[in-house]
Amino acid sequence: MKYRDFKFGIPVFHSYGHRGDCQVKNSIRRLETFGLMDGELMERLWSYLRSFSKITKEMTPAHRTDLLSDALLHFGSKKMSGIGKYLVFLHQKAIKTLQSCETEIQSLCSNLDVEVTDDMLDSWKTEEDNAVNMRGVSSTQTSTTDIADWRRTYYEKLKSFYKESSLVLISEKVSDVALHQRKAKRMASALNSFEMRNKVSKRWTVASEEYRKQHEKYLKEKSKETLSTLYSRCSERLMLLVLKKRYADGSAIATRLSKQINKVCSEIKNLLSSYNSVNLEISSRFIVVTYTEVLNVKSTIYNGITYLALMYNVLLSPAQLSKR
Repeated sequence: MKYRDFKFGIPVFHSYGHRGDCQVKNSIRRLETFGLMDGELMERLWSYLRSFSKITKEMTPAHRTDLLSDALLHFGSKKMSGIGKYLVFLHQKAIKTLQSCETEIQSLCSNLDVEVTDDMLDSWKTEEDNAVNMRGVSSTQTSTTDIADWRRTYYEKLKSFYKESSLVLISEKVSDVALHQRKAKRMASALNSFEMRNKVSKRWTVASEEYRKQHEKYLKEKSKETLSTLYSRCSERLMLLVLKKRYADGSAIATRLSKQINKVCSEIKNLLSSYNSVNLEISSRFIVVTYTEVLNVKSTIYNGITYLALMYNVLLSPAQLSKR
């Protein structure tokens, strides 16, 4: 309740260490009524105080506190005395930045096949935000559907129980065996209660028809979910690549973006491995998808994905450029 009237965003410099969807929702480049700031205010203050380290090194704590307090008072008074000129400088810089952005947007839109209006830019931004927010909604809907279907819930409980039971047999340490036995016993008790509640006369085995049917359904849903996540991560990679082109190689922001790109690429490789293994389990005729193919967001493997393709279409949407 204390901060209910406050709005928060991620500073420009720090936002590039966050995931793409977090940048879309929380970067101050995209939030209305926010000015651009890099979030390095404390670092600048420390940089100023660092010059006093040689003097304060041999001081007593009391003298060191007095000197640093005087330094901070001087730093503050110096900032206040020049704040008028600095605000004028920022105003002039904002006007030049606005003119530069408008010119860039006009140049970008002139290469499109359709006329782009301000209303269209706003609609693109809204669709982009909705595309990012779709993930949480879809996962919630899926979990609600799973709870309603007792067969799916029963399958998941059985899968966990059989997995824990197999770990009892393959574990080498006595402590691990005892741990898995306790877990399997608790799961067996929960399964008995579930079977009585849903009137299951005979427990499904791994080879039973109902279990295999639910397992196949689970694999297909997991394949679809993994593909959606792959599309999202590959789109995020495109967005980060476009952002990186705006900064000189070796700059602090470019370095942050490079680390984020590498992180996303590693996640894509892991997701791709999971996607291929799941689909090979569904059908041995499945053609393995390559890393190069999955990086292309226009690939035919994404035909069933409902996320907004325009969101990361080769270059960032004019809606995002309008805040740069």
